[in-house]
Amino acid sequence: GKSGGSTPTTPTTPKEQPSSWAKAEVDKAIAAGLVPDTLQQNYTKGISRANLSKILSKLLDKVYGKNPTKNSAKFTDTTDADVLKAANLEIINGYKQSNGTYQFKPNNTLKRAEMAAIVNRVAKLCGKTTTGFDKEVKFADTANHWCKSELGWPVHVGIVKGTSDTTFSPENTLTTEQTIMMIYRAYEALK
Repeated sequence: GKSGGSTPTTPTTPKEQPSSWAKAEVDKAIAAGLVPDTLQQNYTKGISRANLSKILSKLLDKVYGKNPTKNSAKFTDTTDADVLKAANLEIINGYKQSNGTYQFKPNNTLKRAEMAAIVNRVAKLCGKTTTGFDKEVKFADTANHWCKSELGWPVHVGIVKGTSDTTFSPENTLTTEQTIMMIYRAYEALK
């Protein structure tokens, strides 16, 4: 029943809340229309590659606005439109199998390194100069990591932050709320 306080008229089920440190940016991302209803939950759990594609698609609509001209992404394990859009724009890649086909692995969780690279590729797509910022990356654990070449710009504009002053933890799983925050920061930097 309605015993004090204001109860929202919609939605009918109460939404989960993000962690206190993430709430302000997550709320802004939702207000900006970047977060589908289905992703306004499970904030502290690792985000799947398929769910990332849903948020990424919203970001691309807002900051890039063009649909891919080619349609070359063919994955043996998904036909999801949001996944294919990001793949055809070369924002997100699949995994080459021994038989030469590609899998997207939609249920795999996203790693921090992958998210940094994805944000960097969106910036490039939008015409941003993303090179020349490598010296700003001071993380000891990315010196020999594949993501190092794609970390400079996201670190420079504050989209991506370290897990400490000296570590980025590139192989750590990215949570839903961390993903939303990075997508929101990318939106602010690119809009």
